[in-house]
Amino acid sequence: MILDYIKDFQIKYCSTHSITVFGSSSKELVNTSLLDYIDSDDLYDVQEEFREVIKDQAVSNRIDFTFVSPSGLKSELQAMVSYTDDGLIFIAQVNSEEILQSIEDMEILTF
Repeated sequence: MILDYIKDFQIKYCSTHSITVFGSSSKELVNTSLLDYIDSDDLYDVQEEFREVIKDQAVSNRIDFTFVSPSGLKSELQAMVSYTDDGLIFIAQVNSEEILQSIEDMEILTF
């Protein structure tokens, strides 16, 4: 995902594989602000991390947050953000702890 840090972190590009991570198609997400999809409990921390990356023109530490899709589906994600002159490069994946918990929950149900 590429974010325009001048225009309130508007999504300029999103991979066609976004449905796997974000639960939404790239068509739904492009030209909207990523901040609109960050859970309110995590919004301040994510914004602060973005500001630090822009200020230092650097790469972020891992950011853990809850993404809320346009349909209301919540996903626990981890992301890294990297500064470029063209925008912020935002690489996200489903939180591995959430995946492990889902596997454990499925194992409990099969017994």
